[in-house]
Amino acid sequence: MQKHTVLSVIGDVNGARKKGTGQFVGAVYDKSSPVGDFPAALVVGINYGQIGTSSSVVGHVEDDIRYFRHVAALLKKEGLPSDCHVVVWNFFPYLTAAEWLEEIANSDDEAERIFDQGYIDPMGVFEDLVTKLSILDYYVVFHGISSAVPTLARIAIRKVGKKCFLVPNLSRGLVIRRAKKIA
Repeated sequence: MQKHTVLSVIGDVNGARKKGTGQFVGAVYDKSSPVGDFPAALVVGINYGQIGTSSSVVGHVEDDIRYFRHVAALLKKEGLPSDCHVVVWNFFPYLTAAEWLEEIANSDDEAERIFDQGYIDPMGVFEDLVTKLSILDYYVVFHGISSAVPTLARIAIRKVGKKCFLVPNLSRGLVIRRAKKIA
């Protein structure tokens, strides 16, 4: 898959119906990905960031996120080709005022944000990304184990019948020994 195809999918998926208002950040292409004809990989978290610190990416489909190196390390560990186009997507599509775990009081509050104030169908958006990007086994990396991501990952990945990784938040770096495989 070429970068222009990945960007086309991102543009299509970012048009998914949403609830609520705010600074929307949909799927984003990681500009640290290599150039060429490679498979796509999907990094999935809970939300992109905070108003102010991440506002420059609002409305953009590309950012220099620098997650490619983490995805490549996980794929190499599995003996899989590590060159890939990395797409970052989050269950909640809006920037928050503070860090996610500082804003969320409990699991009910988290569920309300994700399912009542974000995408109309977050699992459907995930499924569209996996299908349209032709994602392979282990080319999905869920990150953020202190939030609802581990539960959402198990629900989402079973919808698409793929194998994936679950890791702590990649914005703090990759601790490869803490990576789990789930299917």
